[in-house]
Amino acid sequence: MPPSDGPSDPDGPGRAGRPGRAEHADRPERPDRPDADRQLPYQVAVFARRICAAGELDRAAFLLLEQLAATGPAKVKTLAAALGVDSSTVTRQAAPLLRERLVARLPYPADRRAVQLALTPLGAGRLAQVRERRRELIAELTAGWTTRERAVFCALLARFNDGLLDRR
Repeated sequence: MPPSDGPSDPDGPGRAGRPGRAEHADRPERPDRPDADRQLPYQVAVFARRICAAGELDRAAFLLLEQLAATGPAKVKTLAAALGVDSSTVTRQAAPLLRERLVARLPYPADRRAVQLALTPLGAGRLAQVRERRRELIAELTAGWTTRERAVFCALLARFNDGLLDRR
């Protein structure tokens, strides 16, 4: 395994065994990141892009399917509130899922004129596939981490996401 490039390594110190900059010539240059305050916004953006690229569903579709899996059928307005977006956004995000039959429109029991969105068996299957692929990816990426490191990373990421939720 090639040694880490040390402190100037673009992936940071302590990345022994990981490819250095020369082995990833296709990666764009990244700004100098002398401290976490400057580094964190960039790393969060990179993480969001790369985790979505690793799955077969885009971020919006994944989150909408996850919400429906967690809560069951729901009205667009309820989904919008849960996801922190407006109803028109949910309607737009649901359209391709409806076309692919991952989500279905069902009559709302309390008011037959209203509809709710529900996860279909096909949608549940696709969500399960994407979840498994993401679990495998994360397991691969953290294979060299200790159980404690994974737990700390998860706790800090959850705290970060909770902070974003609290800002809504």
